Amino acid sequence: MKLVTAVLAAAFLTGASANILFADVTATAQVKPATRSEFRRREVIRRLDKQRKEILTKVNAGTLRESLGDALNRRDKAIRVEEENMSAKRGGDISRREQRSLDSRLNDVHTDMNK
Repeated sequence: MKLVTAVLAAAFLTGASANILFADVTATAQVKPATRSEFRRREVIRRLDKQRKEILTKVNAGTLRESLGDALNRRDKAIRVEEENMSAKRGGDISRREQRSLDSRLNDVHTDMNK
């Protein structure tokens, strides 16, 4: 009888802890859906990272002078700082107009890199 009681108690506790564990997992699985402005910011950051890597690759390959690569990296850094300032004003997001402005500056750097 004591063995049956112990087994039932263990099963009850295991089930209760499983329910608590499951509730914790479902509570943490609910992630805030990303807004369009968050996607805009990620896209700009992705472009900055990709462009920085491309500059480094071209400098290492010898197809881009190191001094020009340094100048382009400084311009990229200025764009990144501007993007961070824009997103700080809007709570971590950037507007469509701000993204266009940043994209235009990124395009200018890319054009200068490929001259």
